[in-house]
Amino acid sequence: MMHSEAVSLHNKTIDRFNQEKLYIQLTRIFLEEIKSGKWQLNQRIPSEEELCKKYGVSKITVRQAVNNLVSDGYLMKLQGKGTFPAGQRLQHPFRGIHHLRRDGGTRPGGVATTHLRGMRSAGSPGSASHPARGPPTL
Repeated sequence: MMHSEAVSLHNKTIDRFNQEKLYIQLTRIFLEEIKSGKWQLNQRIPSEEELCKKYGVSKITVRQAVNNLVSDGYLMKLQGKGTFPAGQRLQHPFRGIHHLRRDGGTRPGGVATTHLRGMRSAGSPGSASHPARGPPTL
């Protein structure tokens, strides 16, 4: 077996001939990195630029894949620090709940919004996402 073949067996690649969108393929690759332990807890994942070079994709493709995993609770972004695998898959209890307007949200073409005021890990009852502010107010 040639050396380049061995490398390709250990590194997942993007299949540009696949009909599946690139960011979806990349999301699956990143999820595998997390689940396999290659991206370890408390260690920053590679930068957008590094991931772009490694997989030969644009920054927007990397951002979409990372944001998917942040939304699903597998990654967490810390401003000024980077993006890290979440210790436990974070639960998003407000997913699917919409801000109630006076018209009950039934007006055609209207946009419902939700404002998240705090979040806790599902595995740690009582621990606020920002302890200095205390428990979230809903």
